[in-house]
Amino acid sequence: MVFNLVLCELFNTKIHGIDSQSDKNIIGHYLLCEKIDLLRENHNEYIEDLIELYNMKYENILQNYKYYKHPTIRNYEAIIGNENYIKQEIGECFYLSGDECVVILKTFWLKIIQRKWRKVFKLRCECLNRRKKINNIRYKEIHGKWPGECMKPAFRLFT
Repeated sequence: MVFNLVLCELFNTKIHGIDSQSDKNIIGHYLLCEKIDLLRENHNEYIEDLIELYNMKYENILQNYKYYKHPTIRNYEAIIGNENYIKQEIGECFYLSGDECVVILKTFWLKIIQRKWRKVFKLRCECLNRRKKINNIRYKEIHGKWPGECMKPAFRLFT
């Protein structure tokens, strides 16, 4: 598996078109707009310019009612109207039988893990703050262990 930094957009038959050669399973996939070369000089500026260009494209599409209907996604208008619709993503690129380059996004896994770790970090900070209290420090000195409220919180990362 090779992951790339990409810009991609949801496939829409009214915007991208479809013909007899197109793969039947393309609807619902993300089409590759741009594969980003990190070795390129000033790649951050290049990415910002591309994102701005695609945002202008989708502003024009939103002004034309017939384009923001999607055959399977009901809130397609809200999705493409979001200013963060086109953004840098980590994804796996592959070609369908109709030579369309599509992307399977992997970035959302990072967001899930970050969300879980924020909860874990919050629990650990709360535990440390309880241990800083003078009564709990004194209890530890006398009994050799923390009081029940200061024990390490039990947590599961994926529950």
